Amino acid sequence: MPWYAWAVVPLALGNVLLNNLLAHSHFKVVPALCVLAAAYAFALTQFHDSPVTVIKVLGAGNLLLLAICAWYTWGGGKSKV
Repeated sequence: MPWYAWAVVPLALGNVLLNNLLAHSHFKVVPALCVLAAAYAFALTQFHDSPVTVIKVLGAGNLLLLAICAWYTWGGGKSKV
């Protein structure tokens, strides 16, 4: 249970940033998130030995979601328009 609790923290934070980006019409993040979704699906097909492994893949995907959303929120992913 502690693995799951820590795996969903970046998901909550990433969703807040994603909602902020989409509310401000910054849709450049969408292709990166589509690639992340495909990579997450591929990772789940490769690493599903135990429930803890699946939760670790979930946590890694959520950390990447948070990193991508943070990059587009504060980093170089902003559009100049």
